[in-house]
Amino acid sequence: MLGKPRRVSSTFNYFTGHDVEDNAVSVIEFENKAIAIVETSFVSTHCPTTLEIYGTEGTLLAGGPDNLVRIRSRRLDGELAGWITPARLPEALPRPIRIWVNGILDGTPIPFGLEEGTQLTELMEAAYLSHRTGGTADIG
Repeated sequence: MLGKPRRVSSTFNYFTGHDVEDNAVSVIEFENKAIAIVETSFVSTHCPTTLEIYGTEGTLLAGGPDNLVRIRSRRLDGELAGWITPARLPEALPRPIRIWVNGILDGTPIPFGLEEGTQLTELMEAAYLSHRTGGTADIG
């Protein structure tokens, strides 16, 4: 969505004492100067899944406590001023693991492949390197 990631700075912790991070945040800078903040936690309570996208032309908020989608765009201010909540949305896709398993078992299309897996692996490798070194890691 934002293009090619360039570098990442991550902090992970192990709140429950297990050998897997259970509370993590990464700041990712992309080649086009966009910045993403990615956070996940298996120890927080009452935290609804939320996607927030802020840009120069508008904002998209999805999920949250009300599980709604809200959009506001400068490009629509003349026609539809203020926040817009769509009345209908497309049906949600299955989780990626389910798409992959269905593709293997049933021959249904898999919209991602080796290249996307390689890109995600490079990003995660850089995130772990950043955490271990306490600095920023270049991607790719």
